[in-house]
Amino acid sequence: MVKQSTQSRVVNVGDLSEPDYEKMYNILCEHFANVDKKVFESDLREKNWVIRVEDTDGNIQGFSTLQLMTLHHSGGRAHAFFSGDTVLSKAVMGDASWIPVWTRHVFAEAAKLAPEKCYWLLLTATHKTYRILPSCFREFIPRPDQSAQPLLKDLMAKFVRQKFPQEFREETGLVVLSKAIPYRHALQVEREADSSEHHNATRYFKQANPDFLRGDFLCCLTEILPGNMTPLGLRILKPHSTLDTTEAT
Repeated sequence: MVKQSTQSRVVNVGDLSEPDYEKMYNILCEHFANVDKKVFESDLREKNWVIRVEDTDGNIQGFSTLQLMTLHHSGGRAHAFFSGDTVLSKAVMGDASWIPVWTRHVFAEAAKLAPEKCYWLLLTATHKTYRILPSCFREFIPRPDQSAQPLLKDLMAKFVRQKFPQEFREETGLVVLSKAIPYRHALQVEREADSSEHHNATRYFKQANPDFLRGDFLCCLTEILPGNMTPLGLRILKPHSTLDTTEAT
């Protein structure tokens, strides 16, 4: 249950203060083990934006980082919005009001880059996050009901290699960090899997990423395009829509 009201806004990483860095690091450590502070700060500086989840006093209660990546592909340019760390403090666990803010920002930035194609690059160590894809997008990789299109698979591999040249396992589609940062609440999420309505997606995720409990990441890609969104995804894009978290989780 959400214990506090929140509001979310997008800020440039360069506008974050040192206390912001400290608060974000502490929230991240609530959820992940073995987090190196210097690595966290270095990774954060590489990002373009942060979606700040704040309480009514303006204190950071969660965040989601984004980096815009670009590469040449099939004779043109392609872009990917890479999702970095996304966590909420225990005080607001379960809050989903930040998701429309994230979605509208990404789609607005993608519109500026048209007609060049834009994608969402997601690396996830939990089936709960993976289930966002079938909930909100029509086409994405990897998925349980069809094999990946070769061009899309190749594009994803190129983007992932930009970020994780040594840790990407292209044959399995996983990123295996040299120093694992396992999710502290993975066993709790695992127990929730049995009651999930999205059991096919959950089962597939666990097959594709068998060592997710140690912190391995499944690499996923979907195109940022309104026509690629499910009815739920389109509702999230509406300016004044509210998100039913049971649909997205």
